[in-house]
Amino acid sequence: MADDDVFAMMVDACLAAHEAVLKSGTLEIKILSRALLMEIGREAAKRAGESSSDTENAGGG
Repeated sequence: MADDDVFAMMVDACLAAHEAVLKSGTLEIKILSRALLMEIGREAAKRAGESSSDTENAGGG
């Protein structure tokens, strides 16, 4: 399984967990869940930037 596929599965799992946390989690757990989602977003943006760079470099400019 490709790393991007594993990352996508992790994102889906974290989003589902966050939904459950919002329904019944304590304030502290909600804060931690949001922090996790923020970090996932940063990683997704980083991966998207790397993907764009690879595509641009492959085109030969």
